[in-house]
Amino acid sequence: MGWTGIRDHAGNRVLRNVTGVVETGLLARGTLLVEARARGVGRNHDQLVDVAIERGWDSGFRLTLTPRRFLEIEAVTGRNRMQHRLNLGTIEDGTLVRVTYSWNGPARSGLLTAELPEQGRIHQLEVMAPPPLAVADLHGLVAGLHGAEIGAGVLGVAVADQVEAVGLAPGFARGTTVDTEGGPRRIDRLQLGDRVLTADGRALPVRWITRRTLPAIGSLAPVTIPASWFDATETVVLPPLQRVLLSGPDARREFGSDAVLVAARDLPVAGVPRPADEDGAEVAWYNILLDEHACIRVGGLWAESLYAGTIAKHPEILATTPLGALPPGALPMHRQVAQAVVPVALPAEEPSVAPLAPVLVRRA
Repeated sequence: MGWTGIRDHAGNRVLRNVTGVVETGLLARGTLLVEARARGVGRNHDQLVDVAIERGWDSGFRLTLTPRRFLEIEAVTGRNRMQHRLNLGTIEDGTLVRVTYSWNGPARSGLLTAELPEQGRIHQLEVMAPPPLAVADLHGLVAGLHGAEIGAGVLGVAVADQVEAVGLAPGFARGTTVDTEGGPRRIDRLQLGDRVLTADGRALPVRWITRRTLPAIGSLAPVTIPASWFDATETVVLPPLQRVLLSGPDARREFGSDAVLVAARDLPVAGVPRPADEDGAEVAWYNILLDEHACIRVGGLWAESLYAGTIAKHPEILATTPLGALPPGALPMHRQVAQAVVPVALPAEEPSVAPLAPVLVRRA
């Protein structure tokens, strides 16, 4: 089924019944995603979520950033208790942190992942024999029930009833037009081997296409670049951190360079927030892997292809990403980016500075 509960910073909620599982049951496998801006991590514990809903038996979980820059997870289900710490290295206040905790009870395996998307860093810790989490606890977090607390820096939370992939940039919304050697083609209809046009005048073959349906929260929520902006020939929907090639007078005036890669949310005229697909909770994102990192033409814009970096050197992490299905040895190394990159700036008005407001829950 995928994402069964989603809660964003604007107070929107979607809560779906988990197939074959009653609300009083345990979720044998699943994923909890929390995205937040770190707050006060050098001085205090920054509690992301803390769920302890009253019922006749012990259950609950907690995610915390500590002053020593550890991510801590604690969970209890009946007699099963778990506590782990993941070292994140240096984290400053305002750092965007995306935490993904996934568990697979039948396989007796779990994974705690912390991504720092603005820095391109990913940290992981394997969790052995994780306890299953209670469906009521997970959906209570989404619904904002008493006993389910969310930290002030949290941008959103989401729950899935399956193990979800982590890492790597989402890319472009379904339906985005990509210029190929054979003419424009929708990204969701591209095939491996199709040759896409690049900003330096080449045509490179598509080595892999990632497709992920993700909750529209935080840095995964879509922004829209309207047609006619930055030479776009159609409306282009991007995640906020997807980088666009800015060149000519705009680039020289704003950044003092003839051509730079700029995150969509940091363009001189910011992208306009757009509701996500279907029920407003999720977006189907696609991205294109080439042998080299390059700028490709999408809806008239020049934007970067998927940057894999040197993740091929870390097969244990690679296996948990959308590129994990690639045949061994088929993943190229991207040792440099296609253009100079403007560092991602913290938005002046970050909506996550206030706690998520409670609203009514809609069940699908």
